[in-house]
Amino acid sequence: MFVRRTKADALETRQQILLAAEELFLREGVTNSTLEKIAAAANVTRGAIYWHFKDKYVLFEALYECAELPQAEIAARDLDREGAHPLAVLESCVIDCIRTVASDPRRQRICTIVLGRCEYIGPLQQVLGRIRESSERMHRTFLRGFQMAREQQSLDTKWTPDDAARVLNCLTVGIFGEWLGWDEPSGSPADYERMVRELFTTFHAAR
Repeated sequence: MFVRRTKADALETRQQILLAAEELFLREGVTNSTLEKIAAAANVTRGAIYWHFKDKYVLFEALYECAELPQAEIAARDLDREGAHPLAVLESCVIDCIRTVASDPRRQRICTIVLGRCEYIGPLQQVLGRIRESSERMHRTFLRGFQMAREQQSLDTKWTPDDAARVLNCLTVGIFGEWLGWDEPSGSPADYERMVRELFTTFHAAR
């Protein structure tokens, strides 16, 4: 007997597959996780997986989308607001990233997969391209904010906007790599917030 699946059923199955893939990718890595293993863990057929995802790499990309952060776009909009204080906007942007991930265990797991459980070769290079695009958007937002701070004379003269943006970008990427790229993090969200605040004290021009 044929049973018609509802849209809600399909969405539930898709979520089951994503959760199963997340667990396997975290435990075994993306390369070692096959569609057969994912189907078994999700208690679905391989056909059900193919209904939602063309292959394992499309499935991984869908999982990556669950971890993307909107902070760069939010910060860019905040910089455009009248009377914006660019250094405060940028500091809040990075700290909000840390707090968003710290409050979301699932996002932490996916970030760990993205940072430490995946070889970006072959089809996965497309996802690596998206990660680079996200990092470049963040860098552009940082650079614009520091350029605005220089125009407002709130950026210390020892910093150029380009150097400040690069250092902040390196710190942000390094924080998430140290925190989530290894099995045992060597710092805590509170430690990372403190580092960001201390860096920003060097950006502010003396009054």
